[in-house]
Amino acid sequence: REELETQLDIKVDAYIPDDYINDEKQKVEMYRRIASIESKSDYNDVEEEIEDRFGDIAAPVRNLLVMAYIKFLCKKLGITMIEQKDRIIKVQFKGKDSVKPQAIARLIGEYGKKIKFEATVNPSFLFKVDTHDAYKMLLIIKGILEKIIYFHES
Repeated sequence: REELETQLDIKVDAYIPDDYINDEKQKVEMYRRIASIESKSDYNDVEEEIEDRFGDIAAPVRNLLVMAYIKFLCKKLGITMIEQKDRIIKVQFKGKDSVKPQAIARLIGEYGKKIKFEATVNPSFLFKVDTHDAYKMLLIIKGILEKIIYFHES
């Protein structure tokens, strides 16, 4: 099975600042740990470890963590791209087999007119977020992806 590469084009500061972790070796190690997130429990463990070792999590680090988790969710769902244009988020699937129609129906049922589905060769959906706050936007994306997984599994 080929490795799915997901492109996240979201305007958000996501990095580890020097004043948060100034030791280069520790920083590289944390980037590696964050990049290896492959489950909800990985996400929670890494978040806890960072907080234990370095104190309150700096905003760009929190963004980086959520983005790594979003990437994992995308891989699980066969999503090739998430793109942000102002307050419109576009989520694109690899192919029509990636997404179950009943999951989309339930999503539309829950979000109504806020979500617009495009059934093309690479199905996608658009939704509008009512915030310019980068972290809140990431949490909204994360929540929608978690819902799709839940709808797929139930």
